[in-house]
Amino acid sequence: MAKELPEKWQQVAPGAAPADPLPGGEVLQHSAGPWTIAALVASDLQVSMDAGLARLASSHEGVAAGARGLATAIALDGVKASWEERIKAVRGECSGLSAILKGVAQAQGELDGAIGRQFRRIEHRKEG
Repeated sequence: MAKELPEKWQQVAPGAAPADPLPGGEVLQHSAGPWTIAALVASDLQVSMDAGLARLASSHEGVAAGARGLATAIALDGVKASWEERIKAVRGECSGLSAILKGVAQAQGELDGAIGRQFRRIEHRKEG
């Protein structure tokens, strides 16, 4: 029977549940690779958010001076500030997620290595 997901994951995927054990004694295989790739994607998104902020700032240069006194200039500043907040929030999420995923990849790789060493010890005992 499947266990309930931790609260943080329920927020991301409400109603989802981890899979039951594999039927027929199939071997579950995993590696650090997908976690590392996901961490790199999160890092790339963080970098692209930085580029987006820079582009947003440069695209607004000189607009205020050219539209001084117009209501649209004030509205445009509000829209720009709103987008800056959103982009910074996404950038922060990507940064945090990247660090978490890198940690999972490292732990996964260490776990795989530890399990492999245990199996080798068992094999050596059988042979000896």
